[in-house]
Amino acid sequence: MTKHNPQQHAQPKHPKQADQQSHQEALEQALVAQQKYGQQLDRILWYVLPVLAILLSVVFANWNIWSTIGTAFVLCISFVMVGINKKSLTITLAVVLLYCLVDNYLSYGMQFNVGGLKRQLLSMILFISLIGLSRPMFERAMMNRQAK
Repeated sequence: MTKHNPQQHAQPKHPKQADQQSHQEALEQALVAQQKYGQQLDRILWYVLPVLAILLSVVFANWNIWSTIGTAFVLCISFVMVGINKKSLTITLAVVLLYCLVDNYLSYGMQFNVGGLKRQLLSMILFISLIGLSRPMFERAMMNRQAK
């Protein structure tokens, strides 16, 4: 019986290691570029999202000042959580649902107005979902624009 020496049959690892290092460096550069574009987008969204929340709250709120203030606050926090901090869209929408139920109950004299609830809830869910789902597309568009 002869013992096989594993080192005799092993191929040199130097070309593969160099190839892996170049791939790893390329991935690290792409990750750094993606983080840079994400930070640029965050800076833009810190100005755009609160202004958008205030403008939309005038349309979405039930017709009293406290509803408008509360809706602006909830929209602003929701936009920041979903659009900038990239938190869970499901949890944010659940909090918005709870807010809309409470706001509707208090705005219409301790009773529910289904028409007002549908208007407020659906419009808020629509815009929060758009912000949350379009964030990766904005980042990709910024990367493609800079690559050209």
